[in-house]
Amino acid sequence: MKWWEIILCIIGISFCIYAYIMSYSLIFKNKIQRKNFKNAIALLITILIAYYNTFYNYGFSKILISFLELLFLFKIIYNDKFKTCILKTILLYFLGWINEMIIGGLIFYIFFDSVESFDKLILFKVLFSILMSLMMLLFSNLKIIKKIWNKLYDFMDKKIFNVTLSIIIFIIVLTMLTYYLIVSTSVFNYLSIVIILFIISFLIITTIIQSIKTKVAVDKQAILLDFMKEYEMIIDKERIDRHEMVNNLLILKSIKNKNSKNYNKILDDILLTYQSNKTPNGLYELPSGLKGLFYYKIYDMKNINIETCINISNKIIKDLDNLDSKILTKLCKILGILLDNAKEAAKESKEKIVVIDLYKEKNDIVIYIENSINKNNKIDLSKMKVKGFSTKGSNRGYGLYIVDKLLNKNKQLELSQNIDKDKFVSILKIKK
Repeated sequence: MKWWEIILCIIGISFCIYAYIMSYSLIFKNKIQRKNFKNAIALLITILIAYYNTFYNYGFSKILISFLELLFLFKIIYNDKFKTCILKTILLYFLGWINEMIIGGLIFYIFFDSVESFDKLILFKVLFSILMSLMMLLFSNLKIIKKIWNKLYDFMDKKIFNVTLSIIIFIIVLTMLTYYLIVSTSVFNYLSIVIILFIISFLIITTIIQSIKTKVAVDKQAILLDFMKEYEMIIDKERIDRHEMVNNLLILKSIKNKNSKNYNKILDDILLTYQSNKTPNGLYELPSGLKGLFYYKIYDMKNINIETCINISNKIIKDLDNLDSKILTKLCKILGILLDNAKEAAKESKEKIVVIDLYKEKNDIVIYIENSINKNNKIDLSKMKVKGFSTKGSNRGYGLYIVDKLLNKNKQLELSQNIDKDKFVSILKIKK
């Protein structure tokens, strides 16, 4: 094959792959996770494999390799779960087959007597590939196709189990490898085996990494739920204690001799109960997103022996419940960064204290965060929001830069920070 023929073939293959990528987005409404170097490399690898598979592989593995190359590409650029990628690739592969049968069958019937005569015309093959790609994009834009393919995906996702799918793939691969190892001696056929094994190994490793990340996220969620249960048990206990306190106060009121041992014993019991149960006031009534954030951050600080004190005014609960969901999401992101910074600074200090106060100031909601700091650390407030600036060394200092970006996009949120002796104070206002 001449060099210009190779270039034409690669152009045709590139059009086909582009059509499949766009079809994935159009039918299943997926967005490419990020446009980066890794995606470009994955695309280049896929094009090279597709070129080899189209012009040098005529064996049993041709169909499987073309399927696996798409699966590999979709997994990289869309970063869906392994099972999701397999099901969507199967459906798109099926759509491509229907497209090829309709367009290809029509063209062969009109212009060609055999596949061999078609293979000799490189330019025609390229034009055919481009036409197929355009038809694929046309099909992907049709509402009826989107509706049917999404319903098929939902059905397969619910009815086809991972185990069954894995067994089918394993049987296909095993059959193919056995066929080539016993029957075939071609170098290109062995190359097909290597390509398939590489793609399968990559997908398995990616799945394992994804499973580990999922497990970490589940573990964090479990910790948060346990901590929420712990706090809710404390709150329930406090309600019981409050009820008992009322009874004890009634008893105290009925005792005439205020100097008696019985009177002093009951009074000591009440004081001991309420001095040993410091429950965050109002935390239980916060919106779920904020409540979960505070629970987790307080638990995190507790694990490294940072003393936390949180007080929440009942007057702000209704206002927080009525916050727009977008504002609440940004608020949680900002608070997460501020609380992490407070934790890091308090951990380095001698006192190890973080104070959080939520209250109303006129019509504004105020979130006050105060943390102890290491007196030896010099903090330059003017540089704190600069990207990459940190007192903790390199590869740090992006938190407040992100906070500043979030604040610039929303004028309803306002942050001020200052140093008060050996305390660092952050005051976040939610304006009405």
